[in-house]
Order: sequence, then C-alpha cells, then structure tokens
Amino acid sequence: DTKEMLLTALRIFGAIPGQILEAKGKIQENHDVLESEHNSFMDKFKKALRKAFGISEKPVFYQITVTDQDSDTKHHEKLDYFQFLNELENKARRYSSVGVRKAPGYEKIAQQKEDKILEYVNQQIQDCQKLIKTLNGLDDFFKNAPVPSNRPKIKGLKMEITAIKNSVVKANQHRSEYSAYIEEESQLRKLGISND
Repeated sequence: DTKEMLLTALRIFGAIPGQILEAKGKIQENHDVLESEHNSFMDKFKKALRKAFGISEKPVFYQITVTDQDSDTKHHEKLDYFQFLNELENKARRYSSVGVRKAPGYEKIAQQKEDKILEYVNQQIQDCQKLIKTLNGLDDFFKNAPVPSNRPKIKGLKMEITAIKNSVVKANQHRSEYSAYIEEESQLRKLGISND
C-alpha cells in the first residue's frame, strides 16, 4: 500500500512535538540567563512600566551563525526571538495534529491523493531540516553569548536536535521507499510488465 508508506512517514512527525517544546523551554531559560545580565535598576523599571501599561515586550534579535551541512558553508541570520518561539509553538501543535491517527489534521491529509501527501511530507522534512540548522545556530549562540560566569547556566539543545534529526531520517526513509517503489512501477509499466 503506497499511500500507507506516506502516511507512516507522516505519523513519524508525531514524535517531534515533545522535542520541540523541550527545546523551546531550554531556549527560554537561556534567554532569561542572557536577560539577567541586563538587570540594572533602569532595565527593571522599564520592564515594570511596559507590564503596567500592557505594552508588548520590545523585539529581541539574536545574530546566529547557520551552517549548511551539505555545502559546509556558514551564513549569519538575524533571529527574532519572540517570533521564533511562536513558530516553535505552532510547529508542535501542527505535528501533534498530523502525527496521530484519528486526529483532525491527520484525517484531512489522509483523505488527499498520494501526490498531495508526498508534497506535504516533503515540505515537513524541509521545514524540520531548516529548524535543525536554526536550533544548531541558536545552541552555539547561547554557548558563547553569556559572560563566562553565566555559561554553566546555559542548557544545550543537542539532545533535542538529535531526536528531531532521527525522526526526519525515519520519515525520509519511508518517503524514499515510496519514491523507489513508484519509480520501479513506472519502469515496469514502460516495459509492459504489470504487477497484477
């Protein structure tokens, strides 16, 4: 069942939300460590005023270095901290919805044609690979950004990154098996041979 091969790849994403939320928690703790370095009386006063008047937090940007494993090139990226946290929350919610049978998101995708499911799985694999690069860059950033006395307080993200990477590898294996099977079937049809 070729469709089931793709749906199996889809369900693998159901293992990712826990890792994403764990990473998000560590990122918030690391952010708090960095913020504690800017904790003068004036900083506290400004924070209290913003809270009292319901003014949203001012944007926080981190300059991270992202490495492309394929080409071994590095480039710098400006990461909007609060926007990134929202993206993590949304990803975790989406994967919870599509990674479990009988969940509304899963059912919706399972009703679609194989090519649409394949397109969705491909997109999620790409998104996760981009997320892994960003998390790696953020992990390196947090290890180097604090003053030396605060570095032991920083929590690494390597375990979560590895777990997400493993899920992506598994999903990719199922996608590759599907593609190989479809390709083989296509070749056999061209030769006039049928599997029936």
